[in-house]
Amino acid sequence: PSFRDEKNISSWALEHVMYMSKTGIIKGSDGNFMPKATTSAQIAEGYANTTREQALAMGLRTFEIYKTGN
Repeated sequence: PSFRDEKNISSWALEHVMYMSKTGIIKGSDGNFMPKATTSAQIAEGYANTTREQALAMGLRTFEIYKTGN
């Protein structure tokens, strides 16, 4: 899988982001990963900040994928 804003993902994290996307842990939003705000408008709207709900969803997906005995 790839994201339209993949160029904004730090090189050290890219392999891990792609793995988590492939396994379904990370979904992105509208084809974007949103790794960091790149414009002042994005900074103002809180772009690239994970919400509590999103963090819980990633945690639950991780548990479901890697739970013992699965």
